[in-house]
Amino acid sequence: MSYTGWDSTNTFANNTNAYHSRNDNSHEGYVKRWIETGLQRWSDAAERYANEKTSSPYIYNYNQRYRS
Repeated sequence: MSYTGWDSTNTFANNTNAYHSRNDNSHEGYVKRWIETGLQRWSDAAERYANEKTSSPYIYNYNQRYRS
């Protein structure tokens, strides 16, 4: 008796097959990376904007010495 088909009565085999067919998605890692890089770019831009707004050109900061 085969436990790999749709007509199987073995729920464990059915569940593992459904699990694998759901998770063997080749695009999943790509989408996750795409979202992460997009969020990282957004947060970098927001941080640059906040730094420009909150620090005047003559404030001393320890990363860039005096800003000019």
